[in-house]
Amino acid sequence: MAANKNKHGRSAWLLACVMGVGAANAAVYTVGPKGTPGSCTHSTIQAAINAAAGNPGTDEIRISANQIWPAQALYVENHGVDLIGGFANCASEMPTAQTELSGAGGVSAPVVFVSNTDSHQVRLNRLAIVDGDPAFAMAGSRDGGGIRFLGPGGLELERVRIADNRASSGGGVFVQSYSAKAPMTLAIGDHVQIEDNQAVEGFGGGIRVVGANLALAGVETSIRRNSAENNGGGISASSDWEASIVIVSAGAEADGVIADNTSLVDGGGIHVWGSYVVRLYTDDPVRPLRLERNTARTGGAIFAERGANVLLWESIVSDNLSSGSGAALGLDGARIGSYRIPGAAHAPAGAVACAQPILCNLWENNISRADSGLPREGAIAKFVGNPSFSTELTLESASVRNNQGFNLFSDVCSAGGGQCAMDILLSNSELVGNSVQSLADLEYGSDLQLDLCTVAEIGAINAPMFNVGAGLLGLNRSIIWQPGRAIIGNSQILNTGHLLVHDTSQFPPDPGIRSADPRFIDPANGNWQLMPDSPALDSAPVFETPLQDLARAPRVVDLPQLINLAGPVDLGAWERQEIDVIFIDGFDSLAN
Repeated sequence: MAANKNKHGRSAWLLACVMGVGAANAAVYTVGPKGTPGSCTHSTIQAAINAAAGNPGTDEIRISANQIWPAQALYVENHGVDLIGGFANCASEMPTAQTELSGAGGVSAPVVFVSNTDSHQVRLNRLAIVDGDPAFAMAGSRDGGGIRFLGPGGLELERVRIADNRASSGGGVFVQSYSAKAPMTLAIGDHVQIEDNQAVEGFGGGIRVVGANLALAGVETSIRRNSAENNGGGISASSDWEASIVIVSAGAEADGVIADNTSLVDGGGIHVWGSYVVRLYTDDPVRPLRLERNTARTGGAIFAERGANVLLWESIVSDNLSSGSGAALGLDGARIGSYRIPGAAHAPAGAVACAQPILCNLWENNISRADSGLPREGAIAKFVGNPSFSTELTLESASVRNNQGFNLFSDVCSAGGGQCAMDILLSNSELVGNSVQSLADLEYGSDLQLDLCTVAEIGAINAPMFNVGAGLLGLNRSIIWQPGRAIIGNSQILNTGHLLVHDTSQFPPDPGIRSADPRFIDPANGNWQLMPDSPALDSAPVFETPLQDLARAPRVVDLPQLINLAGPVDLGAWERQEIDVIFIDGFDSLAN
């Protein structure tokens, strides 16, 4: 863990260098109430900020931790400053604790308000920022309960707790960039908890970013238990120009980095609108990034719309809840892709694969359920097609397990109930143990393609597994095994090849489409890999095959004991690496 701290500390230093933070002519101010040991330069924090405003450079303001500072409504205008708490007194050289800045007892305003017209940087360290309440202001902006930052520049947080604040939008933090030519970056580092904040009318219970970049890369850092009356319980982001969000954290204590947040509308964990590219990944092989236990009407974990592009690597999306549809994801004219490393999508520098036996790129225990308890649509994703933007979901080398709802995937079109272009690609993945009536109910133009997938155990209701009424259903190099179930419902266009299924009656005659027991190793205990005598072995061609199977073993293994049916690739999500010696003379030896 120490190595991670050093790495993130160096990252923060590099960020400061890139931002151009200067120390020329910087001064140090010390703040403590009367009677504080040491020669305090000021008795109030605002007085020290005002003094620093007249001094060039990025000044440092050291705040004693020998009291809670109530009724704070601090204002920083066009000046770079470091606000550092945790000093025992004004003579201390090193902070050892955390200073609490509270808005309780003061005016209805953010605890810290920064307004820039130039690229000044503000750093907050070892502070607890609590009880800001601009939501009740009589005039002016009511955004940003704990912190409001307007304009270009940068805000950096480390060892900061932002909690129990309320605002119209941005219950914990509100940041806004004025234009694409004046970028603003919110950088969140180690030991930051943004928790228990509320957006009482608008967006972003924890964080609201407008046209700004967000970089979260910290150990023991989490956005949790925040709520929004509108979109984005944890984070809400919107931009009319290109901007980025990067989240690299395993979370704090037992919680994932985005955990237990609630939106009454869309995006319980994250809501993103517009030209954002969002990247989520881990840099610690034993601590994956997790989005868990978030709740919304649509998109329990993530809701993305209007051109947003969201990419996940080696993540875990689990135990999220929707009361309407899309327990894990909601997409409205957006693209979401989830991958392992290595994968088709090039991972960012620093991203790593999860260490064995940790199961990552895992989508598990997400539930789409009405308040009445009845199942709702899209335990994994609800698609809202938008004629102006592409809507695409890619799950590559994913484990989709134990999710609950009416189906895993559903769609609707915003073009007056007509048809929209939507695409779902599931490759090299397992979809097993999901308690749903059908895997997909897609009636508004969505194409659904499965390649190298294992589909099994989806629930007891006797209904068709795939309903793709107005789009293309493609089933290739896959295993579909649910005896007693119709496989295809109202799908009109079918593109299939190299399948092992429980019933071939709905498929055109094809020697590559067979019905036989796949011979899974131990499905009762969740092991859906193939036995040495599985008829799925060496049955498919190599074209566009990933490097690894779902167990991270080589994907293309030509077993010398077997005659290839159509190529050396095994059907489904796993590749058998060898045949036991007993089978070296062929499967007929079993009968002897």
